[in-house]
Amino acid sequence: MSMDVPSGVRRVAESLDDVPAYVYDLAGLARHAAAVRAALAGTELCYAVKANPDPEVLRALAPYADGFEVSSGGEFEHVRALLPDARLSFGGPGKTGAELALAPSAYRWHVESPG
Repeated sequence: MSMDVPSGVRRVAESLDDVPAYVYDLAGLARHAAAVRAALAGTELCYAVKANPDPEVLRALAPYADGFEVSSGGEFEHVRALLPDARLSFGGPGKTGAELALAPSAYRWHVESPG
């Protein structure tokens, strides 16, 4: 599969001198998120933070997401600190007491078992 890499991304990647790194095209990500948002008009769209919690990625996606899905207290606090007004959907098994205390401040939470 051939992929056009934006010149700015290519320039940064080539300047890293074989240092492992992630280089993001945030403008491209925002365009893609806008297209997904338009294609799914009327559908709630949440981003799963576990996919990539990078602050700049989350900021780029925030205007297009209805909320962020988090699975741990760490993810919850990370997004809350970065995007204080973001709607959070909180789920996943095995919650600690401290994590359960966060749940009421989420707009949605998933209960996976009585335990």
